[in-house]
Amino acid sequence: MFTQIINAITKNGISTVIFAAIGAMIALNYKAIVSWMWTTIQAGALVKSHEITIKELKAEIQTLRERMEDYNKLLLENSRIISRLEERLVQKNAKNRIKDKENEEI
Repeated sequence: MFTQIINAITKNGISTVIFAAIGAMIALNYKAIVSWMWTTIQAGALVKSHEITIKELKAEIQTLRERMEDYNKLLLENSRIISRLEERLVQKNAKNRIKDKENEEI
């Protein structure tokens, strides 16, 4: 076999023999090469799809953070209002008790 390769090289040249060997390897491994290429293309499409999904999710997360900040501001304001109203109720109840005690004494 080795002598056949040397005869082919001397007859056709080294570059022709190398290209023929590469062509034979490609021909013998055609299915594996095509399968690898197809898998690589699918993986690239999947990665691109995931990148788009990640960008959309990041935008949605930012929107939700902004909403959460708005809701937190509303919650704080409502808590302050409730606190002031409770304070007024306590003061009013205290005044009413004082008036009731005054009325009982009369």
